Order: sequence, then structure tokens, then C-alpha cells
Amino acid sequence: FFIRRARSGMLWAGMITKLMRLSPKEGYWHYVSFSKINKNIRRHNWQRSRALSPDRQWLYMGTLKGDGLLRWHLRENRLECFPTRLKIPADETDLLMSALCFDDHKRLWIGTENGLWFWEEGWPLLKKYTFNQTDSLPFSQNTWISSLCLDRGILWIGTKGKGLYYLNIRTNQWGQFAILPNSDQNFNINTLLKDDRGRMWVA
Repeated sequence: FFIRRARSGMLWAGMITKLMRLSPKEGYWHYVSFSKINKNIRRHNWQRSRALSPDRQWLYMGTLKGDGLLRWHLRENRLECFPTRLKIPADETDLLMSALCFDDHKRLWIGTENGLWFWEEGWPLLKKYTFNQTDSLPFSQNTWISSLCLDRGILWIGTKGKGLYYLNIRTNQWGQFAILPNSDQNFNINTLLKDDRGRMWVA
């Protein structure tokens, strides 16, 4: 589902529940077993989203109803997980995480099937973001957040069935972006991408 290249030249690939690495010196793929490295990893962690940390030392992986947010240290062969609850019953799973995005303060924003969450270094758990002005918010706090993109302190938020929104991280103010004026704005957003010219592309 994704490929990322580290500064060392190592290639990392996420394939459903597997993480693999390709060394330019060895020329073949190594398989990384999550459960062998971290015994707290017990579920099938299908990778649905990913992001490199600002210092490019960690690979973060959002999972599909797995053990929560996973992060893998690219040099130290270390895997950590950050769920939404301290203890998840064996017959339950965590959230479906559709999108990951770091802001300028190294805070990681997480789009899920159950609204917008976030995480900061040192926290054992993820936290759910609560919007101001909830009475006038045109979508539920539990709306599926499908895509995220940061642009100069503005977090763009794509949703499943509720259109496109933006959040000013510094002021905590939000708004809806009307792509097609005078039309229904409750549509699906699958992908957000900012190009080198500062344009935001929406699919």
C-alpha cells in the first residue's frame, strides 16, 4: 500500500499487514514481524495510512481496526503502538485510521472513522479533537475523516459524505470549503494533495 525511502537509501514498503525493507547493499527484501518485535501487537494491523516523522527517524502507520497507531524506528528496529484506550478487550479492535498528517509543532493529526484525533510525543494514548462551536458544526464529531493535508498552519480535512473543511490550528477556528458554489457540499473526499505551487488538489 505504500513505499518510503529513508536517508540511508533503505526502501520501506507496507503491504496489508506486513512491513518490508530493501537494503541497497543486500538487494533483497526483509520481512518485519510486528508481533515478534513487540508482544503487545496481537491483531491484524492492516495499514491504511502512513507518515514520516519530521526528523525522518520514525515511520508512522495508521491501521484498520488493529492495535492503534504504530510507529517503527527506521534504524533501531523498534516498534511502538499507541491505542485510544489503555486496555482493549481481546474481542475488540481499535479505530480505522484513514489519514495521518504532521503539523509545524510535530503534532500528529489522525483522521478516523470516528472523527479527528491527534497525538504528541510522550503521550501513551491518542486523544480525540473537540471542535469549538459544536452547535453550528455541519457534521458530527464522529464523522469519518478520510484525508488530511497541512498548508501554512491550516489543516485541510476531507470527509466521507460531508465535504471539505479547514481548521486553523493556532486559533482553533474552522470552516467549510465550497468546491461547487450553490450545490450540495456533502460529498466524499478521498485524497488531498498540495503541490509545489501551493495549490490544493482534491479528489
